[in-house]
Amino acid sequence: MNLTAFGIRRGCWGIWSHDPSTCQSAQAAHRQHVIADLSVHHLEGYILEEGHTAQRMGSDYGYDLVLRTFDKHGYIEPGAIYFQLKAMEKLSESGRDYVF
Repeated sequence: MNLTAFGIRRGCWGIWSHDPSTCQSAQAAHRQHVIADLSVHHLEGYILEEGHTAQRMGSDYGYDLVLRTFDKHGYIEPGAIYFQLKAMEKLSESGRDYVF
């Protein structure tokens, strides 16, 4: 079916749209997901280096990562720490600090 006769054209990733900016907004959304995954990966590294475990949560739970700690004998400690991360392309500088 030729939809271009109706002013509809294929954008990025096979999306059909009247709006040529659809591809740009889809690419921006994709980049935000990549940044979010990188932020979880970054925190996981710190947790694992300290000998604890990090479990990723599905996006429907509101939390991104669960930290479980272990004592000096390797036994799991009670409780958990839940992380909800905020990822940004670039942090704003305020004096000598970075803020979001």
